[in-house]
Amino acid sequence: MEGLEVTYDNFFKQLIQDLLKGCEIQPDTSVGKLPLKIDLLIKCHQKSAEPATIPLLEARLTQLNLIEYKSSHDIPKKQDLAKLIGYLGLYCDQHRQGVREIITQFTLWYITANRPPFFDALLEELILTETDVRGLYQLRVPFLCPYFLLVINELDISEENLPLLLLSSGKTLRNTIRMILQKGGITEPLLEKYLSLAYLINYKDVCEMTEIQSALPESVKKNIKHAIKDIGIKEVIHLIGLGEVIKEVGLGEVIKEVGLEEVIKIAGPEEVEKILHKLKKK
Repeated sequence: MEGLEVTYDNFFKQLIQDLLKGCEIQPDTSVGKLPLKIDLLIKCHQKSAEPATIPLLEARLTQLNLIEYKSSHDIPKKQDLAKLIGYLGLYCDQHRQGVREIITQFTLWYITANRPPFFDALLEELILTETDVRGLYQLRVPFLCPYFLLVINELDISEENLPLLLLSSGKTLRNTIRMILQKGGITEPLLEKYLSLAYLINYKDVCEMTEIQSALPESVKKNIKHAIKDIGIKEVIHLIGLGEVIKEVGLGEVIKEVGLEEVIKIAGPEEVEKILHKLKKK
């Protein structure tokens, strides 16, 4: 997996690790003898006394939770659902756990930004059923632990569904940002950090919304230095353009971090020449 897919996956994993309280979070957990990895393993030995930060997840987490995540830049496949069950089997084999533990201790989660194309057939066959939460489904497999499928872009646009909604895309993300602004913005530092990252990761989509551009606080729109620290300068350059990064941190800092050759490779010699020409004029 390369480029934007890695950026989106890292965004999801870091968000869960920062905001999910009272649980042990293990990203990229290896299973079996092959280089197979579960996106996230969440161990919850007891309910947290702290207020829920991700209520939809926290209300349904069990002792052991295996999560597969697909961002808006992934293409979900129907075999992904079976693959996660396979990972469960490999994990249990590795840790000498049997059927009783599967039924009583585990929950499987398949979390995706967009609705997968294979959902409709599963719903018609009653293998997949809706829950009382919009966007949350349950897979019905006999003698298996609970298996939830969460479509982030289908969630209600509400404060309760933050910060999951910051992992959304397109119209859902734009409406989420509108909702945040209408309610006076985000005051919690971690949520503001993730709003900043969501804005940068979806820059090309969100920057065209003039009403959002004028209303978003500068701390969100210009938090490029923070993003460089969290997801890397190369990714930020790919997301918002070399010119914007240079404007914020300076050409010298960019060259220092990635090297002149890499800057030319990312932007092309003509673009670098234009930027240097503009800087000389100042």
